[in-house]
Amino acid sequence: MAVAVELTGLCRDHSFESATDVCRRCGLEFCELCVVTPFGDKKPLCKECAMAMGGVRSYVSRQAMAPRVLKKRVKAFETSRNKNVAAPIAGPDGPDVVDPTATMEFAADALALEPSGAAAPGEAGTDAPATGIDWSQPFG
Repeated sequence: MAVAVELTGLCRDHSFESATDVCRRCGLEFCELCVVTPFGDKKPLCKECAMAMGGVRSYVSRQAMAPRVLKKRVKAFETSRNKNVAAPIAGPDGPDVVDPTATMEFAADALALEPSGAAAPGEAGTDAPATGIDWSQPFG
């Protein structure tokens, strides 16, 4: 009997965050904010399952997953995570490459733009002189 493994790749509690690991008790996917590792990196748990295992809460709404199904789910998650990390994003002309200097130049150009005819305060040709801060007076 084959067990279907459905993985979304998103955190169960934060639907906008991508999942970083699978809880080793309930088998659900969680982001790095929701995962704790009380037993080391080999056995990450969600916060709710960690509290249940630690004896803080005796009742937990998430049931423990069967070990056989949990093992398949963890293996499927790790396989999908390794595929996503290793696979480059490719466009029609090959891998997409972003030139970081082009982005930086664009940002610098956008910051340097002034409204037409307006000069920065304190520059020559403006009516209002730049005022300094009087540090001897209290603020407020």
